[in-house]
Amino acid sequence: MALTGQGNPETHHLDGLLSVRLQGDWKTYWRSPGEGGVAPELIINDSQNLDDIIWHWPAPERHELLGLTMLGYKEQVTFPLTFKVDTWQQPVSLDATLRLSSCTSVCVITDYPISLDVTPSALKADGERMYQFNQVMSQVPKPLPSVQVESAVWDANKQQLAVTVTANQAWQQPDMLVDGEAVIDDTFGVPSLHRDGDTLTATFDVTNWIETPKLTGKPIQVTVIDEQLLAEHSTTVHAGSVASQAGLSVWVIGGIALLGG
Repeated sequence: MALTGQGNPETHHLDGLLSVRLQGDWKTYWRSPGEGGVAPELIINDSQNLDDIIWHWPAPERHELLGLTMLGYKEQVTFPLTFKVDTWQQPVSLDATLRLSSCTSVCVITDYPISLDVTPSALKADGERMYQFNQVMSQVPKPLPSVQVESAVWDANKQQLAVTVTANQAWQQPDMLVDGEAVIDDTFGVPSLHRDGDTLTATFDVTNWIETPKLTGKPIQVTVIDEQLLAEHSTTVHAGSVASQAGLSVWVIGGIALLGG
């Protein structure tokens, strides 16, 4: 883990990078890992002059793993971190453990010790790391005025969620993800996607390992990924009926693209 030297003494925010390199076909997970996964976690054992650490998540990819679909990263991923410091002029001390689940033909959970001692006011800007931080932050989905969530409809009879978004550009090879604290125990399958001009509708089959899913009234995060577009917006699910869509799943679309060269 490296600090960029980029910080804001007015907000008491300090930027850092946590880089993970994976060998061969090993993969690790996004914040909402999909079926049977475990998201990376930074466990704080002890700290001084540190109020919080905000973890930023680059857009993940879908992978088939042991017969299940996971959301995560392969080969290398760098997570931007924002440290919220109590007193800017005083030393910051961090003793933490990175708990990382990684999988290939087997899955293992490994703990990596992390320590950090720094005085924010004494840091000097590191241009290369500041560039790396801003470059990686550009891969983190965020709210965009050009993308709007038009509706999120839950059909309790079908156990399906249909999310409709619009954008000010033509859709190329889109994907959509749904997660959130209120739906942490729900699993959203690979969506069926339907495009109509600037409108994209994703229909998810939803399961829950504890109980029958009940999404009406729950807040969710909608992440939209496409060529030249990364967006993330919050919305609330409403009850309704989900119509059958004459769409293609993201895997079928990808297969057609490969066949076409």
